[in-house]
Amino acid sequence: MEDLFDADASDHGGVFDKVFAVSCLALNLFLLDLGVTQHREGGSIGWAVAGGVLVLLSCCETVRRFRPRR
Repeated sequence: MEDLFDADASDHGGVFDKVFAVSCLALNLFLLDLGVTQHREGGSIGWAVAGGVLVLLSCCETVRRFRPRR
């Protein structure tokens, strides 16, 4: 049980980190789509802009997680 909370047992750069980054990117793309849809229906453009910013940040994080470490 102690191994679960040990700092050495964490999987930095492993499969979980990559799956988490891709799932966050997918969620942010959904939020962007939702923001653009709301803007087309007369909502604020702020939702679309916020979704776009989140997608850009999530793309940077996903690339960082998939890039091989030197």
